[in-house]
Amino acid sequence: MLVKICLLFFCSLSIVSIAQNNRPIRSCGIPGPVSTCTKIESNGDITLSWSIPPDPNNVFVAYEVYRVGTNGPIVTIPSLINNNYTANSSLFASSDFYIGVVSLCSGTKVIQYGDTVQKIELKLDNQLDGRATLNWTSPSNSSNYLHVEREHPIYGWSLRDSVIHTQTSYVDTIDLCNTFLNYRISKKSEGCISFSNVIGDNFKDVMPPIIPTIKSITYDTLEKGIQVNWFKNPARDVKGYLLKIGYNNSPLSFLDSVESKNYIAPQYYRLVNAPYNSAITFSISAYDSCLSSSPPNNQLSGNAQPHTSFNLTKTYTICSRTINLNWTKYIGWDEIKNYKIYYKIDNGYWKLRDSTINQSYNDTLIAFKNYAFIIEAINTKNSKAFSNPIYFYTVAPSLPKFNYTKVAKVYTRHIEIEHLIDMVGGVSQIILEKKNKSGVFKEIARKNVTSSLLFFKDTLVETNFETYTYRTRIIDSCGNKTTYSNEVTSMLLKIENKQNENENLKVNLSWTPYIGFNGTILNYAIFRKMNGIIEPNPIATIPNYQFTYQDNLINFNEFNGQVCYYIKAVESENAFNQPAIANSNELCYTFKPLIFVPNAFTPYGKNPIFQPVISLFEPKEYSLTIINRWGQPVFKSFEYTTGWDGNFGSEMAPNGNYMYVIRYLDGDNKEFIEHGFVTLIN
Repeated sequence: MLVKICLLFFCSLSIVSIAQNNRPIRSCGIPGPVSTCTKIESNGDITLSWSIPPDPNNVFVAYEVYRVGTNGPIVTIPSLINNNYTANSSLFASSDFYIGVVSLCSGTKVIQYGDTVQKIELKLDNQLDGRATLNWTSPSNSSNYLHVEREHPIYGWSLRDSVIHTQTSYVDTIDLCNTFLNYRISKKSEGCISFSNVIGDNFKDVMPPIIPTIKSITYDTLEKGIQVNWFKNPARDVKGYLLKIGYNNSPLSFLDSVESKNYIAPQYYRLVNAPYNSAITFSISAYDSCLSSSPPNNQLSGNAQPHTSFNLTKTYTICSRTINLNWTKYIGWDEIKNYKIYYKIDNGYWKLRDSTINQSYNDTLIAFKNYAFIIEAINTKNSKAFSNPIYFYTVAPSLPKFNYTKVAKVYTRHIEIEHLIDMVGGVSQIILEKKNKSGVFKEIARKNVTSSLLFFKDTLVETNFETYTYRTRIIDSCGNKTTYSNEVTSMLLKIENKQNENENLKVNLSWTPYIGFNGTILNYAIFRKMNGIIEPNPIATIPNYQFTYQDNLINFNEFNGQVCYYIKAVESENAFNQPAIANSNELCYTFKPLIFVPNAFTPYGKNPIFQPVISLFEPKEYSLTIINRWGQPVFKSFEYTTGWDGNFGSEMAPNGNYMYVIRYLDGDNKEFIEHGFVTLIN
């Protein structure tokens, strides 16, 4: 409809498009405020504030503040940015308000209005039953939530609740003891906030604190204790907590109490030096600052649902160096999401080893290390707790401090090997290995370790023809083959004589070096045996770099033609303070007797006896047989000093040629037979 509006400042014809709150809205000019807020001051005055409207064309003239039911504005504000006004309480005691914005529209002053607003008046009822009853007037044209706020003398203002805009009452449960509390209602609009009057009273909490909720029980790896953690209690007047404890499912008993400091209630308690081998159960109750007529004088909540720590145990298998970890279930959480396994070695840093949904874990460890393990439990709400840690040393079959093949001694039909071993609990057997002709070591014997010095005998040897190399290997108490000893190689003595040396009674000796001593070889000592008797002292001492020697027997007149030798390698001091002597094989050499046989004799002449001449040494056995041309024996003697005088029976044998057969044994029992012809001349 078309109307004429006569303003306070001018009269003009305008087109009114919409009626709002019984006030016309123009088609041009600055629109009224989007929102207007009220605040009741402590003295009852009312402060209006409103959103500043946009003025891109700079046509703003003034704000006009109106009270519903009156003609004309009660105040005009000519500044665009001055968007608030405080009115005396008596002026606005029971009125609603709205704001008008005066601006130019094509050079003509027009006014457009904002919504009508109503102050929020709050009333407080204190029934002394631990509750505050709030009632307030409903702000007009409100579509937002209302906020119930409470002011504590220390904590300040805090939000107690949000209610729908049509709600006009609220009951607040007091959770602070003997405290003066203020209340107010607020409503947030676009660009400003409305506040009711502030009203307060002395209140007393008559309800005990809310039952606490335990968050976790966890071990502390640094201080070797256990800590119980709980969530922040919603009650603001919690003064402290009472703690109860039980070990291994025993009944809970009082442990300790903790109090707030600077109005901040604690949320954990640490028990130092808690035993690692116990399942520890905690429960807590909260008490506030309000006194009651019965012990403990303060109002006390019920007990929190108990939580029980989870315990980690281990089983370690020495031989396989494997560990089996097992842990109990954490009690107090609805569901466990997973477990994480942490470890550290030799006081290093904790590292994540693995994760699992099970309550056990197996692993293979490194021997002779200091290990620590700990389990972290994580529930579906990501609360975390550590088990007790376990510390241990990964023992294994100990390696001996020494494992030394001391010496290989050569005898006539075997080689004896002496082995020195540290007798520790980790060694059960020693394996003797011999290198074959392909250069590969093969086991030939094994013995239990019953003493620190062990003896092995190898009979599958030919000591006069080969050297042999040996080593040992340890079998630990778990049956595992472990480290090797040093290698040792036996000595081999050889005699390399030629014919002229046989005639000159010289013996050429050579030998292979002994290999395997821990210490150096001082010398090689040469021993000789003649006529079955070993000479007590070495016939020569040879430097350790020389491996040949020639023995001259020219000055020995009485021996059976056989001479024997062996070599001893003499070790210096070694790391084990047990120098050894290795001997070679014993090797004999037998000289062949030298025999001169005449080719003729004359029984009645200068050469009356046919007698072979034997030099160098006497044969062990001897026989001389004379045979005539018809094959008949005509003479026989078993003494090399007895010859044939030509007689055959009681008569002289006829002239002619006769065969002789000489048989004898040398000093090595080797048989020699020589034959030929001799001529008998009468």
